[in-house]
Amino acid sequence: MSQTNQLHGPLATPLSAPIRVGSTSFSKSRSTLFIEQTALSLSQVGAAITFSLVLVQLAWLTAAHLNWTPAPSLELILPQQTEASTRCDTQCQRQQTEFLAVAHGKRLLHEAPERGAEVLQRVYVQTDNVQLQQEIVAWMVEQTPADLPNDYRGEFLSAILPGAIQTGRDHGIPPSITLAQAILESGWGRSGLARNHNNLFGVKSGAKTGPSIRLKTVEYASNSTASRKTIQASFRTFPSWDESIVHHALLLNNDKRYKGAASHRADWQQYLQQIAPIYASDPRYVSLISSIVLRYELDRWDWVVPQSISTT
Repeated sequence: MSQTNQLHGPLATPLSAPIRVGSTSFSKSRSTLFIEQTALSLSQVGAAITFSLVLVQLAWLTAAHLNWTPAPSLELILPQQTEASTRCDTQCQRQQTEFLAVAHGKRLLHEAPERGAEVLQRVYVQTDNVQLQQEIVAWMVEQTPADLPNDYRGEFLSAILPGAIQTGRDHGIPPSITLAQAILESGWGRSGLARNHNNLFGVKSGAKTGPSIRLKTVEYASNSTASRKTIQASFRTFPSWDESIVHHALLLNNDKRYKGAASHRADWQQYLQQIAPIYASDPRYVSLISSIVLRYELDRWDWVVPQSISTT
């Protein structure tokens, strides 16, 4: 039984196929037929490629007409997203570390109070997280020593202590100075200017410094107690004691008249010597403020002042 090779495509054509041209008949070889059919196939492919190029060109022309820009590739987007994610992760890790440090510091307060206080103080100085700052300040107020007066004086100190601590950290004003000035200028918060107008520091009002009230005040000329006189003056009014404290800090930090005090932030006594002649006309001002700081140990919170602070 003979075997027959089954061929397909161009090779399926017999070795010779009868071709008639007019009255003449001849045969084409298999290779000739293969070449012809391959050429036909290539011409069809070429036509398809040409048609595709035309479509691409039309698409770009349409895009240009519509002012459309192709979206960036995934490779261009991913690095940006990865970089942003890395920054977020770093920030989140820092916040997590700070929260854990606060929790650790609070636990240490029961076992080693000094060590626990040190941990909380370090976090307060370093963190930018407002929630943590407020939490630690609340703890500091709670830890206000029992040696402070258990009367209106202690209540006043507890009320203004958070603001004094925060402005110490943010603006570099020693809390001892803020607290002592507020005590002296407002009579422990009981003066009419403090109670009715929230002005704790006897800050006077200029022509363009906001709401004001005219009241009697005592002034000294030539830094002499013998030149004591009562005059009418305009004083600033504030929505709250907290805003009065912030304004006081900004005044001492930004006013060029107090520029010389900036280098003495770490020493409340030297700081006071620099601001007193400008801040008050009373020649006893340094002595009065110093006695308040020393009597109530108000410098116990001065550690919140950073080593360097920017001014505007």
